[in-house]
Amino acid sequence: MSEVLAKVVGNYGVLTLDREKALNAINHDMILEIRKHLLDWKDDDDIEAVIIQAKGEKAFCAGGDVKAVYEDGLEVKKKTSKGDLIADFFFDEYQLNTLIFNYPKPYIALVNGVCMGGGVGISIHGARRIISENLMLAMPETGIGLFPDVGGSYFLSRAPGYTGLFAGLTGHRMGVADALYIGFATDYMPLDKMQEFVSEIENGKSHTDILDEFSEDHNEVGYLETHFNDIQKHFSHDSLKEILNSLKSEDTDFTKQALKLLNRMSPTSMAMFFEQYNRAMSMTFEEIMVMEYRLSQACMHGHDFFEGIRALLIDKDKNPQWSPKTIDALDNKVIERYFNTVPKKGDLTFL
Repeated sequence: MSEVLAKVVGNYGVLTLDREKALNAINHDMILEIRKHLLDWKDDDDIEAVIIQAKGEKAFCAGGDVKAVYEDGLEVKKKTSKGDLIADFFFDEYQLNTLIFNYPKPYIALVNGVCMGGGVGISIHGARRIISENLMLAMPETGIGLFPDVGGSYFLSRAPGYTGLFAGLTGHRMGVADALYIGFATDYMPLDKMQEFVSEIENGKSHTDILDEFSEDHNEVGYLETHFNDIQKHFSHDSLKEILNSLKSEDTDFTKQALKLLNRMSPTSMAMFFEQYNRAMSMTFEEIMVMEYRLSQACMHGHDFFEGIRALLIDKDKNPQWSPKTIDALDNKVIERYFNTVPKKGDLTFL
């Protein structure tokens, strides 16, 4: 049974993620299913726009379902797998992200509840990202030995000041105010109105006629805006070491919390994202996705991704043993090699 429900309602293609018990985490089959429908509807003159939503009220999508990727990677290390899944999962996911970014019709994401990682990738790149009061948004990949991917470095590097760098390094959890401020969301709509909005679409209304009616202003100031000056002061430095030293130089609630978060993260992942973020500022979306695919495959053949998944999802001890353990012990030549190494499958191509 498909875990992505697809239907045509009037002039709309509607996709619904249907893995509620798994917080709608997106697996490889779901990636291929979404891609198939988007390609089918792309040139269909009867389809005015695409809406993507999710079953349940807890999560839009809690990220990529990486357990199978983890298991395939372990088999590669034992030389009992050729690593097709660790190559194909990210290749197909990033192709989908790029398809959404360049989609010729309005792509409207209705995001309620948890939205992390892969869930960001199937929402942020659409024309409209409508969020509810229940949103919990994060890019927590540095905590699992990965990096903010799915095109994350595109929007994070274009967020106000250094707020995107802060969010990507720390995995900062964002609510409505932060999501609007950082540029993830375009509209705020309480959940009951979001459900009514979909009903009106199903009854033949056009989203362009009713979107303003159902959207509401949200004037609260979030953490990122409140601490904008703190973020600018401490995260505008030219290296990770300087950022950490800057945070250690002050004893405030902000610096203590930031250091607490950073101390949990993979040093390798943070170094990758720091370089990725700075490069992304001057890159096109497609160039960024090629870069991210290279980095994904470097992670699949490294240590920290497997240790991060083990600690979080397998043994669940939440005590990953990173290698190396500190920023000071990093070899910058290794990080540079991640960016310059063409994956076994080749560089990412586009649909």
